[in-house]
Amino acid sequence: MISATLNFLSPDYISAALGQRLLGLVLGLLVVVYANSVPKALAPLLQIRCDPAAEQAMRPIHRHRLVLGGVAYAVTWLIAPLESAAVLSPACWAPPCCWSWPASAGAC
Repeated sequence: MISATLNFLSPDYISAALGQRLLGLVLGLLVVVYANSVPKALAPLLQIRCDPAAEQAMRPIHRHRLVLGGVAYAVTWLIAPLESAAVLSPACWAPPCCWSWPASAGAC
């Protein structure tokens, strides 16, 4: 099974453009999985710099923003022309990250 998959991903069967699109899609989905799971983990109380209740209240907001950014990154690699996907995909992912930062600074 694994060797058949790796054989399919060889340059004989897949073009360079499709390889770039698949890589962008996988990276976007990796961000989605990571952004959805990490904020759910509880931090030790000794590492929290502000009110624990305020920090726990901010975690779902960060999670939703980062998941939407990862989805936008993956979708951009799927539908945008290849020449502009490399420019548009970080532009779709960066705003949710930047919007999350000021919100967390105000909670502490």
